[in-house]
Amino acid sequence: MLNNRFKFFSFILLVVALITLGAACRKVVPVANNTNQPTVKNSIQIGEGSGTLVKLPEVILENPGFIVINEVKNDQAGAIVGISPLLPTGKSQNVEIVTAELTPNAQYLAILRQDNKDGYFLAADDLPVRENDKVVAVLFTATEVKLANQPNDSLASTTPQLRVFTVNARRFAFEPAVIAVNRGDQVKITVTSVDVKHSFYLPDYNINKALEPNVPVVVEFTANKVGEFPFFCAVYCGAGQTSMKGKLIVK
Repeated sequence: MLNNRFKFFSFILLVVALITLGAACRKVVPVANNTNQPTVKNSIQIGEGSGTLVKLPEVILENPGFIVINEVKNDQAGAIVGISPLLPTGKSQNVEIVTAELTPNAQYLAILRQDNKDGYFLAADDLPVRENDKVVAVLFTATEVKLANQPNDSLASTTPQLRVFTVNARRFAFEPAVIAVNRGDQVKITVTSVDVKHSFYLPDYNINKALEPNVPVVVEFTANKVGEFPFFCAVYCGAGQTSMKGKLIVK
């Protein structure tokens, strides 16, 4: 009798052990998510570029930076014709960049440049962003300006607008060097010297502003004269001062 009871209890213990072992074998071990994948990439979406405006539906940056619009010369980036404001890390939507007059059907480059943490664009310091040994840039073709139907087919009835520009002054250049607006536009230019003392001298509009290093200066006026008007630095800043000039175009 005792032997039978011992066998019975031994059988029960064996069953319990097998059930416990089976449950352990079926235990699900969670797989860790790969958190090393970057959540932010550098990218530029081009909407359209025409007249004096480039529209970007979306820009994504890993670090604060600028979108710089360049002419294309001999399959390379040429003169700068427009600079965005400083864009923050992450996604920016509906970015608009005011440029010099874009030539219809000509090609331009939108290049992403990383800010060197001073908040001002300087071509020598704010270098192009590279991914996989390639510069983050988009090539696009400027289109014709789309005009609303007007009875006299004239631009003269275009409603004046507030045109806002950001210009950096350095030895020995203004960036951008060309500003294009329409007659009657209210023009607001924020000019900043990024190195030494300069000035912003636009004699045809009787404007002469001193520029201290890293101090933004706002210039405002109404573009009531049609033509091309030079502006330049009237403060001696080195041997290349005579080449430090730009042009205001009023149509």
